[in-house]
Amino acid sequence: DALVAAGHDKQSAVAEVNDLQRRLGVNVEAAAALYATRRGVDVADAARDAREEL
Repeated sequence: DALVAAGHDKQSAVAEVNDLQRRLGVNVEAAAALYATRRGVDVADAARDAREEL
């Protein structure tokens, strides 16, 4: 949601997040947090929650 709100294309973001999830072997929340952080989107709260689940 934060990515789309920041102007990123939802379909592209989902595809790239899924690829990160597969390559890194992490849950979708962690992959999405990493993807967003790499693109300068503030997801500090979501990233913290995802990190706790690893």
